[in-house]
Parts: sequence; C-alpha cells; structure tokens
Amino acid sequence: MSSNASAASAGAPGPLAETGGRRPTVRERQYLTSAAVHPEGKVPGEASARLVEAMLAQGWIYREDGDGFRLEPAEALAFRGCTWKVTPEGRWAALGLRQRHLIAGVGSGRLSLAHADAKTTALVKMHLLEDIGGALRPTVLGDQLVRAFAGNVETGQP
Repeated sequence: MSSNASAASAGAPGPLAETGGRRPTVRERQYLTSAAVHPEGKVPGEASARLVEAMLAQGWIYREDGDGFRLEPAEALAFRGCTWKVTPEGRWAALGLRQRHLIAGVGSGRLSLAHADAKTTALVKMHLLEDIGGALRPTVLGDQLVRAFAGNVETGQP
C-alpha cells in the first residue's frame, strides 16, 4: 500500500523516524552522498540490488510510483520503472561526524564557516547550507535535519 507523500515534498522531511540502525558502509555512504548532491535526490542507477535493499531497510532511500506516492519497502522492491531517492535520514547518514557538527554549529549560530573549506563545500553541494548575503546558513532542509537529529550528532546515527 502506498503512503501519500508527493514528489514535490519528497526532498522535505516530514515525520522523521528513528532508524535505530547502523552506520552506512563506505559504498552506501558514496551512494547516499551522490544522491544528496543530485538536485532531485536520485540514487545512482548502478547501486546493486543488495545495497539498495540494505539502504531501504535502514530508511535511507525510498521509491515513488508514477503518481508521486511513496511506496512501502516491500512494494518498492517489486516496483519497476522509477528511481530510488534519498530520504532525510539518508542525507543525515551520509554526513561524517565533522559535517554534522559543522551544520549543527551553523544552525545554532555558534559557528561561522569559511566558504573554502572542503567539508563546507560538500554541505553546500548537498543542499544543506547556502550562502545568504556572504554568510553560510542552513537551508530549510539542513535546519530540519539538525532539529530532527541534533541529539544524535555524536552517535552518528539518524
């Protein structure tokens, strides 16, 4: 059965569930990062079925049907013709500990970031930080992730 999450709101976090799971493997993190950088959040097509299933089980990715409804995991595995997309939990899982601290620090106003820092550049590319009047600030998505997962910055878990 499909849940009602439109394609337009797919990039915006709704209710964020605790995955209570594990940290992503190096390969999973690569796919999640690639999806987070993609303007539509699409997971690269070459992801293996095993990795897709593992990331789906963790709640890091999802699939929509042709009408933009988010498919349940079992249904998503059987559905063909659509791409996988990264969830807010997947975006958070893709971040390293330093990146989580950076975005949380900027979001709280305790930290000002340099534009040239590689970790900062990665957060901008992932649509989690943006330049507003010469200062880096969290995007709406970045702010929502920090608020949803702020207590778990240290543990590395979404």
